[in-house]
Amino acid sequence: MTLRFATQLVVAAIVLGAALCAPVSLAQTAKSGFPERTVTLISPFPPGGGNDGVSRAIATRLAISLGQPVIVENKPAANGLVAASFVAKAPADGYTLLMGNNGTHGTNPAMYKNLPYDPLGDFIPVSQVGTAPNVLVVRPSLGVKTVQELVDLLKKRPGQLTYGSTGQGSSQHMAGALFAQRFGVDILHVPYRGSAPVITDLLGDQINMSFVNIIAARPHIQSGQLLPLAVTTAERSQLMPDVPTLGETSKGFNVGVWIGVFAPRQTPAAVINTLSTKIRAALILPEMKAQLAAIGADPKGSSPEEFAAFVRSELQRGADLVRITGATAD
Repeated sequence: MTLRFATQLVVAAIVLGAALCAPVSLAQTAKSGFPERTVTLISPFPPGGGNDGVSRAIATRLAISLGQPVIVENKPAANGLVAASFVAKAPADGYTLLMGNNGTHGTNPAMYKNLPYDPLGDFIPVSQVGTAPNVLVVRPSLGVKTVQELVDLLKKRPGQLTYGSTGQGSSQHMAGALFAQRFGVDILHVPYRGSAPVITDLLGDQINMSFVNIIAARPHIQSGQLLPLAVTTAERSQLMPDVPTLGETSKGFNVGVWIGVFAPRQTPAAVINTLSTKIRAALILPEMKAQLAAIGADPKGSSPEEFAAFVRSELQRGADLVRITGATAD
């Protein structure tokens, strides 16, 4: 055996030994390398609504911080049941996420007897993203300019006027049901698959009013096509400070919207933490705050633990709201 050949054997042995030790470090690197491909964020509502608008805003920022494309895919139907069920069954790898809200993870469990997903058991809360008020809007041609004038009209025409919502159990449905219960009026509920078709039919005189998301309603309010009577949250909206809250007429009235990101259960903790950290970092950027404010949403990030506690409280609140209003999905 020549010296050169012996040296080659030693070198080969060293390389082989290093290779045998490599799998552990490579596996660790792979786990920390999320994401390595496109991330899909599922919105339970069609384009043009509040959930979709916030989803697209956060997706744009996440794509920059994650270094991978983040696309929004709309799966509208049944107040988020289809979208939530889809994500619940998706691979638990962080590449398919849900932009849930107080319908998917608030009122739906109390509204639907055969819910196709478990709001707690099938998901890991990643981070809350934002909040937004709903706003009670009518066409100017309805002839009312205040909440009291609307109540008077509804009492004169019981069961004859209609309001549209984004689906059974949505915050808009709950706002309408609570409005009817608080003011002692009879309004017919017409569910849709999202805010955009609600607005279309309201402008087209197919329905009379809506407690629609301010994000979808704002452009039509600005154009004068819709008249805002009140916001449904406890505080007035910074976008419409002159518009009163329903709580100013009926104490304690508060039915707003919250939006947040969920991942399928068993998604690795490292992936959850990466997503949560990136989302919260995006939400404090001045340009992100301005972008959300422009469409009527207030940014609100949270840790996975904070968001999980919030969701548990919202599930109880949603159940109480359904019980108080007597709203059903029938």
